[in-house]
Formats: sequence, structure tokens, C-alpha cells
Amino acid sequence: MRKNIKKTISIFMIILLLGLVITGCVEKKPNTLTEEQKIEDFEYMYKIIKANYPFLEVNKRVNGIDWLAKKDEFMKEIKRCKNDEEYTEKLQNILSLLNNGHTKILDKDFYEYLLSVCRDNKGAKPWLAELTQHHALKRYGYDMNKETDNSKRENVELVSVKDNVETKIVDDNIAYMKIKCFLINNAEMNKEQIRSFIKEIKELDALIIDIRGNKGGYDSFWKEGIVSSLIEKTLSTDFYLFIRGGEFTEKFLNKNALLEVNKAQHFKNMKYLPPEILSDFKYYSKETIYVTPCESIKFKGRIFLLVDKNVYSSAEKFAVFAKETGFATLIGEKTGGDGIIECLPLCTLPNSGLVMRFSTEMGTAESGICNEEHKTTPDYIVDAEITENIEDDKCIQKVMELIGK
Repeated sequence: MRKNIKKTISIFMIILLLGLVITGCVEKKPNTLTEEQKIEDFEYMYKIIKANYPFLEVNKRVNGIDWLAKKDEFMKEIKRCKNDEEYTEKLQNILSLLNNGHTKILDKDFYEYLLSVCRDNKGAKPWLAELTQHHALKRYGYDMNKETDNSKRENVELVSVKDNVETKIVDDNIAYMKIKCFLINNAEMNKEQIRSFIKEIKELDALIIDIRGNKGGYDSFWKEGIVSSLIEKTLSTDFYLFIRGGEFTEKFLNKNALLEVNKAQHFKNMKYLPPEILSDFKYYSKETIYVTPCESIKFKGRIFLLVDKNVYSSAEKFAVFAKETGFATLIGEKTGGDGIIECLPLCTLPNSGLVMRFSTEMGTAESGICNEEHKTTPDYIVDAEITENIEDDKCIQKVMELIGK
């Protein structure tokens, strides 16, 4: 089953793992929508979320927000929008109340980036079908006849490749490596930089991997670029993906890799499983995150992973993996969540052509603990503020305390 689902993952990883990399508003266009069309768009969006979005109950428990119950309030706000720009901003604000960083309206750069990715992959038909609806092309001002602008690929990165990784030696026997994001493009340059540094620290007592503020990217960045170069043996951890199975999202799923929740009796005995799984979710798959050694130095020292509330998406998955497998000791504050996820559908609104991306899977640890709800709690909870001076950085000072420095 893992083999089947990975075929889908390889095609759509870029849609999945950008996390919070892209923010902003759609390019301003002339006002074209009537109030009736705006309402129809909102109704369509609301219907999609109601039938497919996995974290409605989580949002109630964590944030005290009953999003579906706010429909009348949302409708009034939509009717007050004076132009298309206000309307776009209002939809973005409405989606923000779901409190999920993966769920948002695409801006122009991200839209064009995803189009370039999907046009290059024959298996991306459901995604491409949404992106190329005529009203979406018009809204985002995209000409399908023009050549792909590969420069857009650079615009979706949080930082330049050159500035993404910082390495140094702290207090003689402690190695420090800061990674700002798991870059989407040109990641091999960073991987080589990291591997070269790792080879130099084989005899040191400890390695600090600092991913505070890291909002995601590619899983392969941390699997192949970091973990595989340090471990002695294969590390793995299992998790579940639960899907509500609404009609709209089914076209994005690899149905052959999915099982039915109501046929899995063991879920009824899982203490930490969110109760809505048994009543409101149709499909699930059990997956395994695993990393094998590759040209590894077989590091004997202790490894520490520094995390904070901004760790999200693929960076969150790294935190989950590190804690579940014992790869590293986590220090800092509770993470941002939504890292156990494989597929993010796209939905084009029928009148405006605005494209919405949204979470469709609830990822849990093997015990049933929902990652989006409970995030990842460090082994040592410490003020995670990043400071210029090592002496003032409480996370780094905690590492030194733990290794007796």
C-alpha cells in the first residue's frame, strides 16, 4: 500500500509541503463580480469545506471556533464587500478562521508556480483541471500558450540557497546547524553543504539541529540531507492518515491505497483517537516514515533538535520523526502542527476563478494522537526565542546543560 501511495506523493509533493511558504493577495483585477456571484462562490467554498475539511471539530476544541455555525455571519461580511479585492481578502480572512496554514486562497505567484509544476507531470490531471479552468486563468492573468517561467520557482522560496544553512562549532565539542527552510529548489546545494559539515563533526560530543522558524519544504531534504548521513541503522515510525471522503476530494486520492474506517475494529479501542474519526471519516491508510543510512558517519554523539511554534508542514514531520524514533532530543516550545499529511487538493471557485488549497487529511501518530490538534511537545520545554548571542539563547544553553558543559 505504501508503494502505491508514494506514486501520488512524488507528483504532488510540492503542493503538499510548501506549508506557509507563500502568502499574499491575488493580483488586483478590475471589479467583475456581482453580489449574487460572490455569494454563489462563497456557498460553493463553504460546501467543499463542510464535506471534506478534516479539522472542523479540532478547531472547536483547540480554538473555540465553530466555523460552520458562522455561515450567516460570513454571508453578511461577503455582502458588505465593495469590490473584488475586498471580496478576495474577505475569503482569505474567513478561511484563516479554520486556523490551518495549508488552507488558503492562492496568490498569483503560487498559482503560476503550481501550474508550471502540474503541466510538467502527466499524473497531475485533477490539480491541473482546477488550475486551468477558464475563469481561473482569467482571474490570475495566465496565458497557457506562453512558455513556463522557471524564475517563478525561485520566488516561492523563503530564503536564498546561500543563506539557508548556517553551520559552526560551539564550545569546541558541540556542532551547530541552523536550517531556515527545507528548500523547494536547488536543495542539492544545501544537502552537499550539510553532508560536508557532518563529515567534519564525527568525533564531537553533540550536534544541534536548529529548525526554529522552519515552515517546511521537501521531506527529502531532512531525510536524505541530514538523517541518513548520521544514523547507524534504519529508523522508522508509523502513522495514520484519515480522510472524510467527500465527493469533491475523491478525484485527488489514490483509492487503491485506501481502506475503510468502519471496517477497522481496532480504532474503537484507541484512547487518543479523535471521536469524529469513527463517525465522520470514510477512509484511512497506515503509512511509514523511514530513513536508511547513506554514506553515514554513524554519529556517536547526542543529537538535539531545536523547535518552536513556527515549525510546520515538512519541518513538523521532521520533529514528529525525531521524537517518535528517538533520533534527537527535542528542545524548545510546542510546534505548529499539520506535518502528517500527503495530499492537498485545489478547488476553483465557479465565478471569481480564485483557487483554494485546503487540507483534506487528518494525520495521527500510531497511537491516534492528532498532529494538528496536539502538535509536537518537546522533551524539554524552554523559551525558544532565537538570539544573536549563544549565551542568551536558552535552547542552546539547555543543550550545554544536558551534556555537562
